[in-house]
Amino acid sequence: MNHLFFLWILLPVAGTMQVRTYPQQARGWVRKSTLLSCYFTSPRDTKLEDIAVRWAVKSPGALRTVYSFDGNRTECDRKETFLDLSLLENGNASLYLKDITVEDEGEYTCTVLITPHVGHSKIALKVTAKPYVSLEPQNTTYFHGEIKTFFCIVQNYYPQEIELNWLVSGPDKEWVLPKTYCTSDPALNTDGTYSVKSQIALVLNESDSGATTYICEVTHVSLEEPARGRTSIFLAPSQAIHTDTGFIVGVAIGCVLVTGMISVLFSVLYQKRLAEVAPLVSPIILPALVIANEKITFTCNINGFRPKPINIQWYIDRPKQGQRSRSIDTPLLCGEDITHQAQHLVTKHGSVFSATSQLFYTPTVQDDGATLVCEVEHKALHATVRQKEKINITARPKKCYITSWPLVPQLGERLVLSCIVEKFYPMEISLTWLKNGQLVTDVTSFGPFLCEDDYCSIWSQTELLLTEEDDGLIYTCLINHMSFGKIEELNYEINLKGTPPEVQWIIAEPQNPTEGEEVMLRCKISNFSPPQVTVNWFRNGVQLGTGVCNSLCVASARGLHSMWSMLRFPCQAQDHGSIFMCQVNHTALKNCEERSYTLSLSGKS
Repeated sequence: MNHLFFLWILLPVAGTMQVRTYPQQARGWVRKSTLLSCYFTSPRDTKLEDIAVRWAVKSPGALRTVYSFDGNRTECDRKETFLDLSLLENGNASLYLKDITVEDEGEYTCTVLITPHVGHSKIALKVTAKPYVSLEPQNTTYFHGEIKTFFCIVQNYYPQEIELNWLVSGPDKEWVLPKTYCTSDPALNTDGTYSVKSQIALVLNESDSGATTYICEVTHVSLEEPARGRTSIFLAPSQAIHTDTGFIVGVAIGCVLVTGMISVLFSVLYQKRLAEVAPLVSPIILPALVIANEKITFTCNINGFRPKPINIQWYIDRPKQGQRSRSIDTPLLCGEDITHQAQHLVTKHGSVFSATSQLFYTPTVQDDGATLVCEVEHKALHATVRQKEKINITARPKKCYITSWPLVPQLGERLVLSCIVEKFYPMEISLTWLKNGQLVTDVTSFGPFLCEDDYCSIWSQTELLLTEEDDGLIYTCLINHMSFGKIEELNYEINLKGTPPEVQWIIAEPQNPTEGEEVMLRCKISNFSPPQVTVNWFRNGVQLGTGVCNSLCVASARGLHSMWSMLRFPCQAQDHGSIFMCQVNHTALKNCEERSYTLSLSGKS
């Protein structure tokens, strides 16, 4: 088996086998390992070299192969991926993923092929990461009436949705603080997880000492119960104060409190409304298939920035000839500015802004392997942010069809069927023949080979000696190419009985002749095979032996024939109201076909 064989096993082609994955949804933890279960039923005495397995994952904007085995060779497109080949013969194709990241999340498909049977099953992997919660400062001291600021730091969690609350725990009860605290927008870490920071400023008095604990509580889908960060506070020792200076000290403390409150309020207001906030730039969102010569929409989301002015540029960096496998991390060499083909929509959410940038671009085959770049510049960024995505181009075939030689099958003769696919890209393609749903092995392929403008063509043919049992057989050509997103089918039915003619209605020229004028009645017989046909004309039920003329049969490109049959005669008075009939007989007709015409002479009613 060849590893390119996987290109056509995405759907069942000859038969189906039972493939099971469970559970339907699995959970994986970031930086941990997981096993995606896949079991299949295999025929007795199946050998390892007869089994092919492919694991693919569909994540937002992409469909990629993770692991493949073609009976001989293994290919891993993801590091730290393992499938125990010793278990395959026992029907176990489970996949082991080590050191899971956020990028591993998606819908996985396990496909197993044991020729001619194929089956697949799906399992969804949800990736999560538990948040680490810390509260600062820890076990701090304070003075009576002091304003103290506490920080709750939540790090390295996934997915983004999270709920955060501040609580106070006293000797007898616990209660939730009013939402007077400030919580930042989630920040995206380099590994795809998120972090968030919340702060609260409190005025403390003597009753808060020792017995009071402040709590930051975090609720997240990865947690069975909320995670908490805690800190306790203690009143600092105070020196005696003379009675005659108490008033002055009280005034001083009051001034400090007011000044502190104003400072805190200003700080909160500045952070919430005025401070510069750097944008979070999402990866470029690509469609599952990028089709050549079709307008494609590429999207880049820029979220949570302030102030509003922002500069977004789009570039495409095409590889040089023969360098379509160049790494996406290679620096831009010949990037073309295509920003004029993009639209940017900026909206406001609270005190920050978000932008959706959409690039409307029509790629060509020459763009295959190019790097698409979304470049963002903003006042709050220390450096320009660039998101890069490599685009893989595919082109649907210009033509797909089946031809036969000879055009009209004949009993006892050899019939050659050819499945032809013209002008597609890339070159990887698979053509498979079925006869009434069963795999045909006696097949000869030519190509794929290059034609104009990097496009490719291929044809595949099979032949047979026609017998009576072949009449009505349906030959199917299955075309598997990535541009379709599925397997395309072309069908050809062997017809040894012929094609019955299509008989049109009779036309008279002139339509209302006068007495003594010659009239011609014409009847067209078309699209029949074989070419032998019998045509008879009747007037009022009596067959006519003179005036009948038939044209030669003309064959079309499909091997079907057409002809005209005509009747000429001079009109007489007794012909008015006569019924003329054209009768057609053919071997493919169960009964003869008849068309009639009632003649009407001019001036008579």
